[in-house]
Amino acid sequence: GNLFLLPLKLNKRKKLLDRAEGFYGSARKTVKVAREYTHRADRYAYRDRKTLKREMRYLWQIRINA
Repeated sequence: GNLFLLPLKLNKRKKLLDRAEGFYGSARKTVKVAREYTHRADRYAYRDRKTLKREMRYLWQIRINA
């Protein structure tokens, strides 16, 4: 959608709710809850990126030594 037509406050809310799409119940509909859930999702994403790198490094070492 065209976000340039909305006031800044609504724009921020819309972005947040767009990110919360696919969440269950009020986590997708309410701004307050959506903020918490997206924040949590970001934390998990950050953590799991590091975990993925760690696992890939481990697999790569096994592959080289094989």
